[in-house]
Amino acid sequence: MIQGIDIAGLCLRLRMSGSAVRLAGHYCAAQSSSLLAAELDVVVREDFSCDRCPAVDFPAFTTAGSSEDSLRLSRYDAEGTISFIAGEPVRAVFEIAPREVALEGVLRVVSSFALLRHEGLVLHSSAIADAEGAHVFAGVSGAGKSTIASLLVQSWPVEQLSDELLILRRLSDGWSLIVSPFLGSKGLDHGRVEPLASVNLLVQAPENRRTKVSVHRAIQEICRHILTYAKDPESMGLILDLVTKLMREVPCYELQFVKDASVGDVMGLASRVRDA
Repeated sequence: MIQGIDIAGLCLRLRMSGSAVRLAGHYCAAQSSSLLAAELDVVVREDFSCDRCPAVDFPAFTTAGSSEDSLRLSRYDAEGTISFIAGEPVRAVFEIAPREVALEGVLRVVSSFALLRHEGLVLHSSAIADAEGAHVFAGVSGAGKSTIASLLVQSWPVEQLSDELLILRRLSDGWSLIVSPFLGSKGLDHGRVEPLASVNLLVQAPENRRTKVSVHRAIQEICRHILTYAKDPESMGLILDLVTKLMREVPCYELQFVKDASVGDVMGLASRVRDA
């Protein structure tokens, strides 16, 4: 099977052999005019040993080896190599167990490397949209990313864009949030593009307060929430360069909040104007 998958306006070409495994996310076909950003060859092996199944669906990959232009990754149900040469599409070859989440995990990782080379980042964050654009909520596990998005959607005329993973790309007219096609984004408007209005670093507190943070601190904090396994100097340099541009070009705030929809007041949320 060979197919082109759209990843935030880019094309990821997937070739799969062996047993059939369904794409479990919310993917659509790439446009014929889309730029080829990655080529992924997947061999599905029925004899792939994955007896020790972890409690979580998407355990982290471990780095089995790296060089200046390649990275070998492994986890209990998938292993393979990602290669990157300047000016060429990312190329990856993986063997996986016949599991939907194994294929999905590989797609996420390869997409993160491909996007990085086209001014794109994959973030562990939630997000909503109002009339001004997308507002991203970043924080450590348990900070309240899902909670704050849910509260605002229930009580304000805003729309949810992400509950887990989202894509940010620096396009010709500035930074945009693109709703990811990844598994776990059920019910969202996949592929939707919204201008990025703000990034908010979450802190649970006894009162609501929103304070702009320095570019230096914003860079440090956002780097903690990027989905990446980058080890090579080129990829690390691209990440730092992109995050620096992001934090210089988009306002970033520390958002102290109570678990209450009144946090929308300190954000100055604007009503979304819908088409009649």
